[in-house]
Amino acid sequence: MPEMTRPRELFMHELRDIYYVEQQLVKMLPKLAGEATDAELKRGFQQHLRQTERHVKNVEAAFKELDVRPSGERCPGFDGLREEHDEFMKEKPSKPVRDLFLTGAASRTEHYEIAAYTGLVATARALGEKKVATLLEKNLADEKETLRKVDTIGRRLGREGAKDERPAAAARRTASSSRTRGSSSARSAGSRASGRSGSAPASSSRRRSTARR
Repeated sequence: MPEMTRPRELFMHELRDIYYVEQQLVKMLPKLAGEATDAELKRGFQQHLRQTERHVKNVEAAFKELDVRPSGERCPGFDGLREEHDEFMKEKPSKPVRDLFLTGAASRTEHYEIAAYTGLVATARALGEKKVATLLEKNLADEKETLRKVDTIGRRLGREGAKDERPAAAARRTASSSRTRGSSSARSAGSRASGRSGSAPASSSRRRSTARR
């Protein structure tokens, strides 16, 4: 990578990053929709695919406005999120766990994109590229709305999953409480027995003292 000395160079680097991310998501979202079993989550991925296709076009329009040929640049941050997904799916999670993971993965990706677009919009405005900023702001607004929807789905799935866990958690608390009561009873009984055995020598001593007198 050539040395960067100007804000515009950093801006172009980050614009290529987000272009790469959006292009990769166009490929990934159909796969994510296929992995999801929750109907609302599946629809969310399908709808976001259509949004992402528009995002690619908006970024391409931004490149055109800057009189630069559109090109992507590998983004280690996004590649890490994708690798995390691929490794987790090798564990063959149950359907509910898979859906919970997918909502979390989607949320992390949206946070990444929101941070990227927020910086790009601010820099575009600082550079006087108002049309570019407007194009990128459209993508930013979509990402924020998508994050809100994903988080809502994630909270619902979390509540539903917690219902299944509550009986097991209650059983563990009951078992733990029983063990604690049993341990306390044993300690109490041991203490009483120790007290009785400790008093016997004193009584015997008093009897021997009386006999000598």
